[in-house]
Amino acid sequence: CQRNLARPFVVMAGSSSGARLLLSSPKIARNLLSLSMSFLLMFTSYQGLASLQSSINSVGGLGTAGLAVTYACVVPSSLLVSPLALDWLGAKRTMLLGMLGYVIYFLLSLAPGWATIIPGSALLGLCGAPLWAGMSLYTVQLAAIADAEAAADDKGRQNNGDKGGKKVATLPVFFGVFFTIVTSCNIWGNLISYLTLVDRSDGGVSNSTAAISNFSCGYRFCPAKPAAGAEAPTSDAEVEALGPGGLPAVKFYTLMSCFIATAVVSVLVMFFLVDRNDPPKNEEPVKAGTQQQVSQLLERLRKALAQLVDPRQLLLVPLTINAGLSQAFSLGDFTEV
Repeated sequence: CQRNLARPFVVMAGSSSGARLLLSSPKIARNLLSLSMSFLLMFTSYQGLASLQSSINSVGGLGTAGLAVTYACVVPSSLLVSPLALDWLGAKRTMLLGMLGYVIYFLLSLAPGWATIIPGSALLGLCGAPLWAGMSLYTVQLAAIADAEAAADDKGRQNNGDKGGKKVATLPVFFGVFFTIVTSCNIWGNLISYLTLVDRSDGGVSNSTAAISNFSCGYRFCPAKPAAGAEAPTSDAEVEALGPGGLPAVKFYTLMSCFIATAVVSVLVMFFLVDRNDPPKNEEPVKAGTQQQVSQLLERLRKALAQLVDPRQLLLVPLTINAGLSQAFSLGDFTEV
């Protein structure tokens, strides 16, 4: 429904092209930075929790099974849910709905079990694809607005005899700003986990982990895991004090509270600070009927399946597999203790 926006965006810029591009419109800069901060907060929580799933929910492979369900559900959601959500709701409301799915997932993780983690992971996968699709569409819309404003400004400059400066691609700059901010989420998520779970008593090592070096790191680092030969908790009070994965219950719920609070703030930033960029009523495309929407979905599916036999796409398959294996190792094996 946004075909007129799917094109390269360039603006005229002077020597400080990148700064001028963002500062030319405070509203555009605010929306882009607010969008970036909202995603940063949400994925600080998600990446922090995802990296701990194989450790906290290690019994029966619950954590890794949940991660597998999440990414398995992303595939059909990308083909079916994302286009419908963007057509019906627009970019901002689609992102809000997707973020609410993440918050529900965090809430279900407070009581981890097969009845909560698996449905929550499926919901997360179904919401994740529309969330990222909405982000892409919203950023394209921002770039289109910046392009239009820059074109009007450039026309005024030319009328005054100013030839302007060189052209700068708008969309890559906007995506560059967004991902520069958002990709730091791994740092903040793991930092929250470390500061919450590390045991500072007795020089950094508790009685139950006395045999673990305070300087251990990597896949062996888990201050809450009992060391070899350590006595297991025997009294009812000790058992009740343990949460999922053998973590102290207080620390587990403190960690989850931090993640949930960060996710809620992310939703609030999206709701209050990010403006809707939907086209005006007189420019909105006519809503397709149910039969036409089904035909469009089948056509998208046909085009997606056609990519499976495209030689250019087949050359990218090894890179895709490598990226998937790397992410599976970092989230499922490297962090498992």
